[in-house]
Amino acid sequence: MQIGKQFDDNVEFDFCDNNNPSLKPHINNEDFVGIVGRGEFKLLVEHTDIDRANTVCICIFDPDRSHHDDELLEGFADVLQIRFWDVEEAIGRIKPITAEQGLIIRKFIEKHKDKRFLIHCEAGMSRSAGVGQAVECIKHFDGNVFHFRTGFSAISEFSKKTGRYHPNLTVFDAIMSRKTKFEVGDRVKMIRDSNLPEYLIWTITEVHPNNGGWSHNKGFIPPQDEKLWEIVK
Repeated sequence: MQIGKQFDDNVEFDFCDNNNPSLKPHINNEDFVGIVGRGEFKLLVEHTDIDRANTVCICIFDPDRSHHDDELLEGFADVLQIRFWDVEEAIGRIKPITAEQGLIIRKFIEKHKDKRFLIHCEAGMSRSAGVGQAVECIKHFDGNVFHFRTGFSAISEFSKKTGRYHPNLTVFDAIMSRKTKFEVGDRVKMIRDSNLPEYLIWTITEVHPNNGGWSHNKGFIPPQDEKLWEIVK
């Protein structure tokens, strides 16, 4: 068994080789103890000195795999174990993360913004990296996806050096989406204009759950103005 050093420019790693019992280069900073694969997670937990009281775990499994035993996770500040496939859209019976699962993960992250995160999926490359970027967005950009996209991501920078992470964007979007007041197809009008004629009632054509706001057939409603609008029954 090899724990190994964090990163060596002269060493090539097969990040998809989950049968190799070694700890591959992974992010380790003020936000993360690690974003790793399932086997690496067990190595970290069993063979390294982790401040468990100030660390929370998000453990992502394929739906046909079992969760970790409680004994392995003893002492951590909190643990979320969850199952969904590593796909960005449905492939037959293989389904991506659901909106409900995204909300569960978001609430867990928001609850523990002051903690470090140890996240794993199967290979520690895609699903866990998508969750990791949601952690960065929530902790450092107050959940504003636009600012996060145009700002700094330690995960992205680490991946430029190592090629390790390829975040599953469906996972990220499911976590960062929020329930909106209006849905596509809703007919809306400004509340103060109670007697608007039919041609001044607009139809929502697009919802922007990440950045906020709604497009309608005549323009755009910013999120701060949603209280001024109502659905026409």
